Amino acid sequence: MARAKARKPLNGRTWVALSLIVLVSVSAIVVWRRTRAVEEAKFIRDLTAERRSLISQRTTLITEISTLSNSSHIIAAAEKRLGMHVATELEVRHLTSLVAHDSAR
Repeated sequence: MARAKARKPLNGRTWVALSLIVLVSVSAIVVWRRTRAVEEAKFIRDLTAERRSLISQRTTLITEISTLSNSSHIIAAAEKRLGMHVATELEVRHLTSLVAHDSAR
């Protein structure tokens, strides 16, 4: 039977190579984590800016709705859209006088 080789203890070159591999691996992980953190921070900044913009738009729209909901504004817009105007004296008919006039016939 063949005899199994006895293991030799690790020499200095092997320890240096293993140490360098571990150092490079840890450095790569740290660089990757920092890169991801920078990307996430930029994404959060963009979302915050968009949120501020949307809040500003919301405030503007609430103010505009409040202004447009004013009854005098609604009346003016309806009169303009429907072509309405305040009747002159010649356009006013008093129904009571018409009814009395018709019943006298």
